[in-house]
Amino acid sequence: MIIPTKDLTRAQVPASDASDVEIIRFARTLNGYEQVGGKAQDLGRYVKTLAEQPLETLSLEDLRILLFARQRAHYHQGGGWPDGDPIMDEMRLITKAIRSSLEHGI
Repeated sequence: MIIPTKDLTRAQVPASDASDVEIIRFARTLNGYEQVGGKAQDLGRYVKTLAEQPLETLSLEDLRILLFARQRAHYHQGGGWPDGDPIMDEMRLITKAIRSSLEHGI
């Protein structure tokens, strides 16, 4: 289910202790490809500029696009590693930043 950023509520954002599956499902509530032009290379270029900035400086929309992109990377790399999951760790940090943004009306 796609949720436009303008309609997103704090209750729809997984808590910090949510399961990996909940984080992944939430990441897919925005189609990042459509937000930036429709193609994977468009997303890659857009995300490259976002990745160079601290999370707390990004807009709510940009945080969601970044989360979507990290979820796609997670999927393409097979998801889940036995000795830790660095992409999922990033996704959790981004999700936390999204919750914070909604709580503070940023």
